[in-house]
Amino acid sequence: MIIYLLSFLLSFCSISYQFVIARVLMQFSNDEILSQSITLGFYLVAMGLGSQAAGFLKKKSERHTLFMLEMALALVGLFLVPLLYLSYTFLSVFLYHYLPFWTGWGQGAEKVFLLQGCTLLVGFLTGMELPLLIKLHEKNTGKSSFNRILGINYLGALVGSFAVSLYLIPLLDLARSSVLVAILNFIATVIIAFGARKALWRWGATVVASALFFISAAQTLKYTDVIEQAYIKSFYSETRVPEISVRAVKNFFLYMDDFADVDRYVTPYQIIDTVPDKFMKSGEDIGDFSLYLNMQPQFSRLTQRTYHESMVEGAINLSNTHPKEVLVLGAGDGLLVAELLKHTDIEKIILVELDPFMIRLAKEHKDIKELNRGSLYDPRVEVIIGDAFNYIRRTKKVFDGVFVDFPFPVSYELGKLFSVEFYSALSAVISPQGFFVADVPIWRGINAADQRPRPAPQDIVLSSLRAAGFNNAVVYGPIEAFMFVSKKSQKPVFNYDSLSPWLSNATLLNLTILTSVTDKADVSEKNVNSIYRPRRFRW
Repeated sequence: MIIYLLSFLLSFCSISYQFVIARVLMQFSNDEILSQSITLGFYLVAMGLGSQAAGFLKKKSERHTLFMLEMALALVGLFLVPLLYLSYTFLSVFLYHYLPFWTGWGQGAEKVFLLQGCTLLVGFLTGMELPLLIKLHEKNTGKSSFNRILGINYLGALVGSFAVSLYLIPLLDLARSSVLVAILNFIATVIIAFGARKALWRWGATVVASALFFISAAQTLKYTDVIEQAYIKSFYSETRVPEISVRAVKNFFLYMDDFADVDRYVTPYQIIDTVPDKFMKSGEDIGDFSLYLNMQPQFSRLTQRTYHESMVEGAINLSNTHPKEVLVLGAGDGLLVAELLKHTDIEKIILVELDPFMIRLAKEHKDIKELNRGSLYDPRVEVIIGDAFNYIRRTKKVFDGVFVDFPFPVSYELGKLFSVEFYSALSAVISPQGFFVADVPIWRGINAADQRPRPAPQDIVLSSLRAAGFNNAVVYGPIEAFMFVSKKSQKPVFNYDSLSPWLSNATLLNLTILTSVTDKADVSEKNVNSIYRPRRFRW
């Protein structure tokens, strides 16, 4: 029975480490599927090598080897997350100049490949577990229970994958999830030690080992926060150090102390970072309050006005209408809604946001609430927590205007929100005289000499729109780019005489149609982004 419990626990812990590694690497690559796929591939290969290596071990040392192996895995689990953060920070800050591929196309894959050392170690040690457990069981009972042990092993992996993804990481965080799993791994190690027949030392050794392990766990959590903040601060401050030395590393961490901590919130849907106004604590005017989703910029105090004025005022002006009922998809920070509320003609705003924590931040966070002026408390605003795609497929309402403010499609999951299926569903909720406007990634100035890989983002978006039945789309915004799409037959143009008087000069400059973007786009069937045939966005 003990062997079956061990098989379950060890499998649970190993798959949990693999999921934690993949989630950490996702922050570096901004591609969940890429990180999960590459990490799982390395993990399985390393498991195969580990199972082969187990065959070369001495036949009389299964319990001792398993004990040492699980102790090693427990220690790896303790230091897993800070080690990954340190590795990435070292590559980004100190080896940046030696890695020409670190920026540019394909950077996500290279980063994930370079940081697979922990995956190989965990996979290799995990691969040795099952053969050792089977041999140990056969030695103790004289019977073979290969199928049962294997089945329980798979069950542990299933439970581990659900527990880490759905409960541990959302409720705790990556580092604390890994430490908790390491503690379970250590408990399994203690069970192995107490199963030995000649182990008079086990009580004293277990007490000492347990004390050292839990002290290490506490210290790891303490210093993980420091290491994580150093990684985050170096990313947002774009710190680079051309020298590799002990002195340079020490000075780097001292320099990171000059920056205020970044508040990080990990939700089941995304990672939210808020960078404070005075990012550099020494008083220098470096940075303004900013919010990032999955380390991609969402807004800052200085730029948000131009962005939201351009999106709202530009779309309403191009539509040449006064929308009464408006749908907002995304934009849970409330800033877009605040801009819409300036228009007294708008009678109803429905905001659909996937992440309830973002709504909570918009209502409670001091800086965000100041910027959105408490817009989500307005009686004209109805907030719906849910998936935007599901909402537009199921609602019977029709809207005069739809404002789509999604993160850029850095993954296939986000890519579905830029698909022909999404745009087809969106068409059904827009009135005949209505419109929608979206923040989309584009390339400017594409010409024959441009060496960037095609299709460009606008090729994919415009091709998908055409396939969904939208034939009238324009791109505007040399500073902040938006795509305006109307069901009307006439080409939209700006009427500058009717613009709102409160617009900033930056917004006025941004209200310029970029005809070259649509004219040079490759609109064709091969570039259509579909849920069933997803295209990869690059910008």
